[in-house]
Amino acid sequence: MKALIIGSLIPVFLTGCMTTQIEEPNQSLDIPAGFYRYNNNIAWKGIKGNGKDCPVKRCMQMEIITRRGCPAMLYAKISIIDNKAKRIIGYSSDSTSNVLANQKSTLTLPDTTGGLSQISSRIAEILCY
Repeated sequence: MKALIIGSLIPVFLTGCMTTQIEEPNQSLDIPAGFYRYNNNIAWKGIKGNGKDCPVKRCMQMEIITRRGCPAMLYAKISIIDNKAKRIIGYSSDSTSNVLANQKSTLTLPDTTGGLSQISSRIAEILCY
């Protein structure tokens, strides 16, 4: 799979009832097994979990690794989609700082919909500063 295009459905594992389409991970030699390439510097994977680390009832947790690091900030945002209405109904984001090259970071993106049951998500952006 080539770099993910903003707006495409992406594979993620969400705690609670948020779900989305699953694709095969990129098995390229330059990124760890199970990770998906976002761009030439960033790879990510969804983290399966039972929600115990979520600040709210449901969230998505993702692990991100960068080839060159993000000395100022690593930021990720997902769009939250109402599957029934087929439209974006919100977003969620998280960030961390001082990420070293080849260091893994965990970001937690809470469900901001108030508990709707038929929702999915897709990555809107992952930025490295």
